[in-house]
Amino acid sequence: VEVVPFIEEVAQALAAAHLVISRSGALATAELCAAGRASVLVPLALAAGHQTANARLLADAGAARVLSSEELTPEALMRVLIDLVSDPQALSSAGRAARGLARRDAVAAIAERLEALVEDDVAPNGESERPSGRSSHGRSNEPSSGAPGTDEAEKVDTTAGGAA
Repeated sequence: VEVVPFIEEVAQALAAAHLVISRSGALATAELCAAGRASVLVPLALAAGHQTANARLLADAGAARVLSSEELTPEALMRVLIDLVSDPQALSSAGRAARGLARRDAVAAIAERLEALVEDDVAPNGESERPSGRSSHGRSNEPSSGAPGTDEAEKVDTTAGGAA
């Protein structure tokens, strides 16, 4: 057992680990999946729920156990660790489940998606292919006159509680 506050060489540390206790941010969970490592995840409560969602995804796939910050006590952690370490089959299965979630093609998939977005939005001459000054999200790229029927006139003024 090795407890460290911060790891600079994550890939090397994960390669040497059988089980990892970690927060469940996007990079941490991606690294765990890429390395195919079983984990005990403790989502950061201040992370607006995304760490909990990440941890749940891994737990639902059988790749991790989750302890919330409120559940995290030395006794609770000890129970989870004993449960996992005493069952090498479960530890190995969780590692395989984590690896099954890895997106080894993530960089290529993101690049392809970005290329498709650019191709959809820009003609070979560099001009936008969107008709009538509309952007890809449907809003006008042109300044609004505020006249009836324009985007600006249809907005609701939520600060004053009335319609614009």
